[in-house]
Amino acid sequence: MRCLLLILSVPVLAVGARPLSADDTAKRSDELQVLDRFIGTWDSVVTNKTTGEKSSTTEQRRWSRKGTFVLSEDFNPTTEKEAHFLMTYDPHDKAYRTCFMAQSNTTPIRGTWEEEAQTMGWNGADAYNNRVTGTRRFIDKDTAEWLLVITNPEGQVLTELSAKQKRRKE
Repeated sequence: MRCLLLILSVPVLAVGARPLSADDTAKRSDELQVLDRFIGTWDSVVTNKTTGEKSSTTEQRRWSRKGTFVLSEDFNPTTEKEAHFLMTYDPHDKAYRTCFMAQSNTTPIRGTWEEEAQTMGWNGADAYNNRVTGTRRFIDKDTAEWLLVITNPEGQVLTELSAKQKRRKE
């Protein structure tokens, strides 16, 4: 559990992006194009509201070869732990799906997009039956903020994280 909390709080560094052409973008559904907002390198200041600790992180995300998944390869330089996640849209369930995987835990998460609020809401459960809920709000094209709360099966808050993010100009 501790590994999941650390990795969720400090998504960092990733692989080089393969740029998609304009033709690739046009071929993706409107729902997948919502995920364009996540692509790029984001510098973050993360606050652990549970402990008061702050950290600076970097997230780098890119599209998969066929443009159907957002790929993230995260590395925490402090703990030297890595984690990965995939994000996509499930047209049958009409929901966004994310699978977060660390060496000690896998967490499937379901998302819903609110266009008017420019916010993705997330919920799921980790391998220990802890609830994972959160939101990511896009303030503008290059600015976002997110909140993540992890509660145990009894409803006790284990961790509450928030972050302010800026996309790097590349």
